[in-house]
This record gives sequence, structure tokens and C-alpha cells, in this order.
Amino acid sequence: MLDEYKQIYIECANLVPEWRTLSKSELANLYIENENTSLASSYFGALMCKYWNLIGSYYYRQEVKIANETDCYDWLIEGLTYALEKRVWKDPNNSLYDDPKGPEKAMTVCIASCRATFYQYTQHDKRSLNYTLLSLDSLEENSSEGFFFPYHDTYETLSSYIQENVVKFFNKKDYFVCFFLDALFNANIIVDRTGKLDYNINISKFCKYVEEVDDKYLYRFSHEYNLDKDKVVSAFSYIQNMPHYRIHSNMNRVINMLRHDDVLHSLLRD
Repeated sequence: MLDEYKQIYIECANLVPEWRTLSKSELANLYIENENTSLASSYFGALMCKYWNLIGSYYYRQEVKIANETDCYDWLIEGLTYALEKRVWKDPNNSLYDDPKGPEKAMTVCIASCRATFYQYTQHDKRSLNYTLLSLDSLEENSSEGFFFPYHDTYETLSSYIQENVVKFFNKKDYFVCFFLDALFNANIIVDRTGKLDYNINISKFCKYVEEVDDKYLYRFSHEYNLDKDKVVSAFSYIQNMPHYRIHSNMNRVINMLRHDDVLHSLLRD
């Protein structure tokens, strides 16, 4: 599976022919400069290729194989995504400001931090995180563990919030937000294999959710949000064909958006 992902990153990177001669710091800055264009995926893919050797390095350096290669991949993609989102080397108050190698230093630290957090949770409580119900802190991202959200049927106003925003983003053609927002508050995705509620939503769980979507789900989605069924089917195919790294970056984008949504926060406090 990882070989397939790597090939996708290489293909994306090759859209920028000079990527192999550019430094990691240069690629990071070019990603930011082109963040709202199609080239962003190419620069991100190039960064993934530049750092790819860390996956094998981290995996084979373990004395005891606690983490698998997919975990190592997650540290890499999460660390890069976080570093590019925070871009501390652009902050005049940060020690990396104006440092030519600032982006590379920041990305390296973030990847290592994701790795360290994984082992911290593994040793402490087998990566089982404790969250405070309906606390604003529950909207915080915790390493690769995922995110916590309450089930919306318990809160009528929250259900209205979801309805309004799914329709709004669907009309804006930001389909990832629509389906991910629906999934966050959908009972099917917060029930584990034993039938118990599990409010942690991570990349693997969302990808599995996407894989299991059928016509019944799409009909329910269309009916619940009063959207044209054919348009819903077409929009969902966009999510199904999305590369793993884009799913991850989009998840972070939506979670970050929700963290700063004062309306949602007020609903969770009520």
C-alpha cells in the first residue's frame, strides 16, 4: 500500500520538473506561495518524497516493533501537514524567522514530535485518549489519534447547524467539508466493532467509512439535506478518488475550521 502512495507522490511531484534539485526549505516555501493553486499538491508530494526515507528509518530502528510502517507514514504526513499549517519560520517572533533552513528544521521537529507522541500514548495507556464531554478542549487534535465530536441527535440545535453547513458547502462545491462534517456527527462512524460508541475519528476510520459508503447512504444523504441524488453521487466520487495525503490535509483543514467556529463552540457550551 505504501508503495502505491509513494508512486502517487512521485507523480504529483513530477508536475514540478525541478523538484529534485530544490531543498526541503525551498519546497516548503513554494508550497505556501502556491497554497491555493493546483501546484500545492505537487510541492507537498515533493516534500513527501524528500522525507520518505524516514519511514523505513523509523520502522527498522525500533528494538521492539511497536509501530508498523503505516504508523511511520502517518508521523511523516502529519508532521509535514502541521509544520506547513503553522509555518513558524514566517513569524518574526520565532527563532526560525529568516533562517534559510527554518522550514526544514520545523518540519523535522514536527515529524519527530509526532513519533514521540505516538510512543508516549502507547506506553502510557495504549493510545487511549481521555476527553472531557462537550469541552472546548475536545476540539483539539491529539497526534495521530484523531478528533472527538458529540453525536448530534442529542442536540437539536447542533443538528440544525450541520444541516445548514452541509448544504452551504455543497453549494460552494467544497464537497469534502460536506461529507466529513456529516461523518463526524453520524452514528455509523462513532460506533466501533463491538457496538460501543467511540468518538475518536482518525484517518483510517474515515477512509474505511468512505470505502463502505453505498447507494443507501447516498440516498440518505441526498434526502436528509434535500440535495439532488445525481449531484451527491458525483460529488462523493470526488472523495472516493482522493489520495490518502489529500484526505489527511483536508481533515486537518476542516478540523481547524471547526476549532475556530464560534457558532459551533456556543452550541457545544449550551
